[in-house]
Amino acid sequence: MRLTQPYYLGAYEVTHEQFRRFVKVTGYQTDLEQNGKGGWSNHQGAWVRRPEHVWATPGEWQTQDDEPVVHVTWNDAKAFCDWLSARRADFMCCRRRRNGNSLAEPARPA
Repeated sequence: MRLTQPYYLGAYEVTHEQFRRFVKVTGYQTDLEQNGKGGWSNHQGAWVRRPEHVWATPGEWQTQDDEPVVHVTWNDAKAFCDWLSARRADFMCCRRRRNGNSLAEPARPA
């Protein structure tokens, strides 16, 4: 892939704690939760797709609040950014135009 348009990138990963807060406030369900397929993880020594492997339970380990959230799609990330942008006027979030090019848009004040 070749990036031909400027885009914004966060300085830090979105943590489990931040994503959990978003889900609690909005009731959001990720794409993997909705489709019931789950994500790919190492299970008993093999990479398998399991329905229970979603952002809240990504594998056979206990997640920590300060760890990056995983098993989220572009749609999930966009929903999180839209939610956060509505609350932080200074937050920038990367959006995608209909033609597929990236476009950074300033947040709209809530």
